[in-house]
Parts: sequence; structure tokens; C-alpha cells
Amino acid sequence: MSNRFFSLVFVILILLFVNVWLAYRYNQIKEELLALTERQDQLIEENKRIITALSVLRSPQVVIPRAQRRYRFDLLDQEQIIQVEDPTQLPESSE
Repeated sequence: MSNRFFSLVFVILILLFVNVWLAYRYNQIKEELLALTERQDQLIEENKRIITALSVLRSPQVVIPRAQRRYRFDLLDQEQIIQVEDPTQLPESSE
């Protein structure tokens, strides 16, 4: 009877230890999940800000002044533009 009693106590202690370990592990995973969720939200917000910044930078109102400052580009007047046709591209005849 004493062997059964000690075996039962041993099994109960092992089950108690496993239960405590599982609770600890559960809390670790829960905290990690919360941290990852928070990081994901931060990355989503950062992505939204970057997309907004890109859409602003792509507008002609921003591109033209930057090109003029950075590369010293100037806009041409209509009189300064010369259109050249490609002689290899003949217009199709309508027969």
C-alpha cells in the first residue's frame, strides 16, 4: 500500500508540475503574441504612411520642382518643342 501511495503522490506532483509549466508557457506565448500583434499594427501604420508619402511624391506638383532643383531641368514653352516624325513609320493608306 505504501508503494501505491508514493506512486500516487509522485504522479500527482508530476501532474502539478506539468500544469504549472503549461500555464507558464501559455503566458509566455500569450505575451509573445501580443507583442507580435502590436508590431504588426505598427508595421501596417508605417506602410500606410509610406504609401501616402509615395503618392504625394509621385504627383507632378512635387516631381517637377524637385527635378528642376536637383537636375536643373527647365520646362519648355510650346514654341521650344519640335516634333519629329519617324520616317520608318509611314501612315497607313486608306484604300
